[in-house]
Parts: sequence; C-alpha cells; structure tokens
Amino acid sequence: MDILELIRKLEEVKEKKHRVLDEFKATAEIVVQRFGQLKEEASILVSEQEKEIQTLRDLISKFRELLGTTSKPPSPPKPPSTPPKSPPSPPKEGGEGEKK
Repeated sequence: MDILELIRKLEEVKEKKHRVLDEFKATAEIVVQRFGQLKEEASILVSEQEKEIQTLRDLISKFRELLGTTSKPPSPPKPPSTPPKSPPSPPKEGGEGEKK
C-alpha cells in the first residue's frame, strides 16, 4: 500500500467512526428520554398503589368495627383519615345527675 491509499483508508475509518458516534449519541438520547418517561410512570403507579393500600386499610378497619359490633346495628361510615372521637363527657356540675 502506498501512502495515498493509507490516507484514504484513514479518512474512511474516521467517517465510519463519526457515523457510529452520531448513532450512539442519538440512541443515548432516546434511552435518557425513555428512562424519564419510565420514572414518571413509576411515580404515578406508586401513588396509585399507595391510594389502594389506604383504601384497603380503611376497609379492614370497617370490617373490624363490624365484627366488634355484631349485636348492634352498624354505625354510619366515618370519613377516612379522621380519628374516632370519644363521646362528650356529661357535665360534672352540682345538681342534676348527682346522687347523695
């Protein structure tokens, strides 16, 4: 091979290298975009699963209430995430209700 052939081969290899690098960059950009989409989708799925878990926990609480009060009629459903309130205590002033 003479020097001109070697130079031509070197130019061909450089062109191939640049094409491969450009293809790699384009593929890497697609991969990064797809990972971003997957991250968003995963975040949405996690949020939905957390809501379903809370719903199931609420149902378990209601079933436990029903099991504990089988002789009484079921109380109206309470809004979720509200702690149960204790009944108000009767007034402790003198007079009514006091026995001597």
